[in-house]
Amino acid sequence: MRCLLPAALTAALALPVAGAARDLAVTLDWVATLDQPKEIAAVLLDSTGQILAAQHLPVVPGESSASLVFSPLPRQVTHVQAGLVEQGQMRAQTARLELEPGQSDITATLEPLLALGFRARWLCADDTRIDLAPDGDGLRMTAPAPMRLFSPAAGDDVSAPLVADDGARLHDHGARLMLQLPDQPETECAPVPFPPVLPVTARAESEQGWQIDLTLAGAILDIPALPHDPDTKVALLARRDGDGRLTFEGESLTLQLVDQQCRFRTAAVPYPITAHLTLSPEVPPSIGCAGNPLSLLRGGSWLVTSLFNLAVDPTQPDMPELTLAFASDQITGRAACNRYVGTATIVEEMLQISDLGTTRLACPVALQNLELRFLDALEQATGFDLDGPDRLILRAGPVSVMTARRR
Repeated sequence: MRCLLPAALTAALALPVAGAARDLAVTLDWVATLDQPKEIAAVLLDSTGQILAAQHLPVVPGESSASLVFSPLPRQVTHVQAGLVEQGQMRAQTARLELEPGQSDITATLEPLLALGFRARWLCADDTRIDLAPDGDGLRMTAPAPMRLFSPAAGDDVSAPLVADDGARLHDHGARLMLQLPDQPETECAPVPFPPVLPVTARAESEQGWQIDLTLAGAILDIPALPHDPDTKVALLARRDGDGRLTFEGESLTLQLVDQQCRFRTAAVPYPITAHLTLSPEVPPSIGCAGNPLSLLRGGSWLVTSLFNLAVDPTQPDMPELTLAFASDQITGRAACNRYVGTATIVEEMLQISDLGTTRLACPVALQNLELRFLDALEQATGFDLDGPDRLILRAGPVSVMTARRR
């Protein structure tokens, strides 16, 4: 169902809003048994996960709490997240904490389990955000586009920078990185919190029948070959391996999570994580999937490049930008003339975009037709594929109804 938005919401979507500036006081604590961290990294985020502001605060030796203030808050801020850093490594984090309208203070505990992740995130002085993951003896940079593989330079100098095929250079100074992209000056980058993997559910296809819910308080097991009280949480030893895998070990099982897309045979969407469950060394692991498919689409916006196999090129005269942005269970963006908002969920392993509402701006007939086709494509979509990290294909059944590239 599609609707026109109420006038108040229309105004909120269509126009900049001037409001009284406010501050946010952030109070953090952590367990004293953590190795002595060197600094706190805190970020303000918008609804798509984009970083709006960041602070790095030295930790007083021996302390297990700290406070900082963001002033003034950017109008678009919706979440705050913080982490403890030791030599460029995130040792503990908060979840992404949602801010209520008008909220001026927040208190949170930094948890080591929330610092388990596949990629490290860094924010550079020029506002470039980079995501890095281990790849052999080098590093894979998945953001910004295009993806780059940084490898050690020839020779035995371990202090030499890593180099990519396009000439980009990455120099690790421990607490900071120095990044130089082609034809750009070198910039300093500092570690910032990343989206936590936990809590997460890993499961196999229905005929295999197992499911493991990993939470901060322990694991909830539903494994037919391993009877267990479903109301009891099991403690698993968690670690991040050198190859980037996350391993969770218990008395009778080992679960490994791999940063690799996974798809069930009957699913219309990919999952972000591949899971390997081992119950016995003599038996090959059972393969499953984990995570929320929509997390693959979050983090910035997408620019539409085709609709129903017809090219959409906003560089051409009179062709507007059509955009999509995913946040939580919401989709927002710009149609040909109007802003829109709707819900995006995964239902029975299919994508469902519904409850679309638009603003009420007047629209020339040609652009109105384009806008209707765009909204039709969103509502018809039942699944998606990613061709690399930066190209999205929305499908209605097997048919492509829209393609987009990450901005």
